[in-house]
Amino acid sequence: FPRCCALTNQEDDFNLFPSCMSRRSAPFEFRGKTWIYVASFLIVGGLAAFSLVMGPLFLTGAIKRADGKPGTEGGIALCIVGVLLSLVAALPLFRIVALRRPLLRLCREGIVVNLIAASSLDVLPQIPGLGKGLKLLHIAWLIVSLQGFRQHLVYAPWRTFQAAQVSGFKMAREITIVALFYRMADGRWQPNPIDDQLTFQEAEFAASLDKIAESVLFYAANAAAREQLPSWDG
Repeated sequence: FPRCCALTNQEDDFNLFPSCMSRRSAPFEFRGKTWIYVASFLIVGGLAAFSLVMGPLFLTGAIKRADGKPGTEGGIALCIVGVLLSLVAALPLFRIVALRRPLLRLCREGIVVNLIAASSLDVLPQIPGLGKGLKLLHIAWLIVSLQGFRQHLVYAPWRTFQAAQVSGFKMAREITIVALFYRMADGRWQPNPIDDQLTFQEAEFAASLDKIAESVLFYAANAAAREQLPSWDG
């Protein structure tokens, strides 16, 4: 954990406070990992391309079964599989493009979060023995509902910020930012916040969660340092 943070340990739950920061600045942009989605796209997209190439070849008779008979049924199956895999491959491709923007930005006015493919099923609890089934359900819902292809920014003014908390076991940690997050539509603020906290998994960020929490708390406690940050209108 960072030296310049005071930590309170209670059942592997850590609250970070900027008790001894003496720096004049800290990182204010945090980007997401993309290699996971690049690998997913290459694997799933490659399988989709293979199916979409081989399927029509079987349907047209350019390729036949080993016994010399037409492979019409196999061609139909390959085409269906290719279309389904193409839809699945579109999810990581969308994330790769969306992650050109930082996932989290600390600005003069507050915190800006880049929400990518946020789904109404994100809050599903983890049920032992049903992890893979729920994951497949989540992927299917992202595609069918088109929520997997949505991206929007949400804003939390510094005056609403309450805490930045890192919790969880090693390799499964997460950061929770407690603040009132608002959306903007047609250049106007929506009157009601969309949430009073947002949680991110460690695998989503390229930087460590401790460093992110450290920076958030540093700027939350240092009004002079916040004045040096870019505006979220920029």
